[in-house]
Amino acid sequence: MRRCVLYFVKYPEPGKVKTRLAATIGAERAAAIYRTLAERVLRRLPEDEEVVVMIDPPEQAGPI
Repeated sequence: MRRCVLYFVKYPEPGKVKTRLAATIGAERAAAIYRTLAERVLRRLPEDEEVVVMIDPPEQAGPI
């Protein structure tokens, strides 16, 4: 059986991610922190597995 890792993330739009944190440090900074965390997780996913990244909203996904 073939295995696959699904990674669900939100597009790091200010005001849409880390909203409780944003209340303290601001929406721009909170979005930057979210982006950094999402990138770190992506880099740590197993290299020997297929990884599929699902982005919300889907229209923010870049070219494949």
